Amino acid sequence: MRLFLSVAFIAFGFPAFAIERCLPHDEMAKFLADQFQEQQRFVGLDQGGNMLERWFSPGGTFTLNK
Repeated sequence: MRLFLSVAFIAFGFPAFAIERCLPHDEMAKFLADQFQEQQRFVGLDQGGNMLERWFSPGGTFTLNK
């Protein structure tokens, strides 16, 4: 059973829960730090030139911001 679940998660991925909120960047950074202890660990550009950010916490939560 574990093998089946592992293969299913790898094949289909984990469910994603996306919340779309519009905040100024400084407010978003403070919210993520205060609520989830997340810190920015990655900044880059996608193929369209849009900025991408990844925020991670020591507890394993993460946020992707585009």
